Amino acid sequence: MTHERNKFDEIQAYITTCFAMGKDIYFLPSILGSLVAHMMLFGRSTTTAKKLAWVNLKCNRQIRSYECGYYIMYWMMTIIRSHYTSGWETRFNMTTPILEKSLKLVRKALAKYLIQLYNSM
Repeated sequence: MTHERNKFDEIQAYITTCFAMGKDIYFLPSILGSLVAHMMLFGRSTTTAKKLAWVNLKCNRQIRSYECGYYIMYWMMTIIRSHYTSGWETRFNMTTPILEKSLKLVRKALAKYLIQLYNSM
């Protein structure tokens, strides 16, 4: 498990080691300090905690059954590169499929990254 207290180099080394050992790696988001259960476990007041605001978003629908990972990577790359922090409703408001050209860019970026990672070992 990695969290915000780890340094980037430590996280990268840990994930690279797990990847090299053939371990399954799962990336799950976590909102530390904002969830009532987490706060209760650490003895913090839940009355002063901010409530989470859930936003109902629309997302692109894939055409075939094997594209879901590429759709997730497409939006992860888009969010990170564009520094999205708000306005989710305006960005996630389409149900049309992502263009094949855009998915190919995601596949190429992932392949390039994996080749670089393999060559650096």
